[in-house]
Amino acid sequence: MAKTVSFATSVFGASYLANKKYNQMMSTQNSQEEVDLNRKAVCILNSEPGSEGRGIVYIDQESMFARAKISGEFTGLTPNHLHGFHIHQFGNLTEGCKTAGPHYNPAGLTHGGPEKEVRHVGDLGNVQADADGNGKYFHEDK
Repeated sequence: MAKTVSFATSVFGASYLANKKYNQMMSTQNSQEEVDLNRKAVCILNSEPGSEGRGIVYIDQESMFARAKISGEFTGLTPNHLHGFHIHQFGNLTEGCKTAGPHYNPAGLTHGGPEKEVRHVGDLGNVQADADGNGKYFHEDK
């Protein structure tokens, strides 16, 4: 069973703005430059009060229609456990996931992991922690 460790960063709020910009661009004629624009984000993660988890996540999308590559490195996790990895609507962890809001889900789809065709795009599956409480993540999203 996966353990929940909550991380937050205000950079994930940029996902909302990126989605809004994407919708605006789709409603108008796109120049080839806009379509080919490489998008990158770096997210520094801190855990909720009372937890030691930390991490860094890199998001890279080579063009508007390319798959997003999401990679991350984590420390301070419970050793030898799976940990759920999600993008939440807010970066507020004063009360853990309760104040972080729901999973990022701009399309209003049902819950499901990254291997599912229909899912919240903010549900990124699990991170396996090693014996030292460190974990790595990589996913090429649709």
